[in-house]
Amino acid sequence: MGLKFFLSHDHRDSDLARVIAVTLSRITLGQLDVWFSSDESAAGGIRPGNVWSDQIRAQLERSKAVLILLTPNGLNKPWLLFESGFGAAMPNCKIIPLCVGISSINDVPFPLAMYECYQLTGYASLKNFASKLLSLYEINFDEEMAKPVLEKAISEFTNSLATTQGGETRRNEISLIDLSADIKQHVDRRFMELVERQSVSNQPGKNESEEATLASYSVPLHIDFTGHQSTQYLEIDSTTTVFDVLNNVYFMLRERVKPFTYLQSWILEETNSEVKLVVYEVSQMIPAKFILTPGSEWKAVQLAEPYSPLDSADYRRWFRPGVKRSRSS
Repeated sequence: MGLKFFLSHDHRDSDLARVIAVTLSRITLGQLDVWFSSDESAAGGIRPGNVWSDQIRAQLERSKAVLILLTPNGLNKPWLLFESGFGAAMPNCKIIPLCVGISSINDVPFPLAMYECYQLTGYASLKNFASKLLSLYEINFDEEMAKPVLEKAISEFTNSLATTQGGETRRNEISLIDLSADIKQHVDRRFMELVERQSVSNQPGKNESEEATLASYSVPLHIDFTGHQSTQYLEIDSTTTVFDVLNNVYFMLRERVKPFTYLQSWILEETNSEVKLVVYEVSQMIPAKFILTPGSEWKAVQLAEPYSPLDSADYRRWFRPGVKRSRSS
C-alpha cells in the first residue's frame, strides 16, 4: 500500500483532482495513493452505503498530507478550509495548497496563505512541486521517467480550466467587510515578504536558489484560442528564462499547436501595450523577469498566418518613417 494523501477540492474541479491523483500515482509507481471524494473509479470516492462525512473523516485521519486544490472555483469555500483545518490538527500531517488558475502570491486566502503554496501550471513549476514532494517522503524522483507524465498533466490542467472558468468571480462572492479584511491581509503579507527578503539578503551564506525562491512572483497568462479561453499563472524567478516561459506555455497548448510553431501559428502578447514577444533565437539568454515583469499581463493568441514585423504594436520602429503598413511587400 502506498502513502495515503487526501485531496480537498470543489466538486467542479473533479477533472483537475483526477489529473493530480493520477499524475502523483504514475510518477511514484503507486507509492502515493491520493483519495478524493469525486473519484469515479471503482475503488475510489464515496463508497455505496457509506455516510459521506464519516468516510471523509476516516480518509483524513489516515492521510500523511492534505492537498488543497485552489482554483477560481475553490477559493474561500468553507469545506476546503474545514478539511485543511482537520488535517492541520493531526500530528505529522502536512497541508499543501496547490494553485491552478490563480496567483499563489495574491489570491490564496488565510490561513492557507501561511503554508508553502505551489503553482501547477508550466513544466518547471510542476516538476518543482513533484520533486520536493517526493523528496519529503524519501521517494526517488526520476525526471526522465516523469517528464511525459508531467507534460501531459499540464495540458490537461489547461483543458479543465477552459471548462470551469465561466462562473462568478471571487469578487462577487464576498462582502465589503470580507473584502476589507482581505485587502488588509494582502498588505500585511506583502510587508512580511519584504521583511523576509531583506532579512535573507543581509544573511551571509544564503545560496542563489533560496534567494530565487523568495524573489518569485506570478504573471497572469490568458489563453485566447478558438474554443478555448482560460487564465493561468506563470511563476517567474531569477532563474527563469524567456525560453522556459515559451516551453511552459507550449505544454499548456500542445493539444492545439504543433511543436516549433511559435511565431507561425501562435504568439505571446502583452495585453495592455499589445507588444508581442518576438525574440526567440536568444530566448535562452534573456531572463524572463526583464520581459514578464511584475504587474504585466500576457495572452497566448492564435495567428492566422506567420508573424510579420508589420504586426508589431509599434511597427514604425522597424521601418523608415512614412512607409505604409502593408502585407503585400
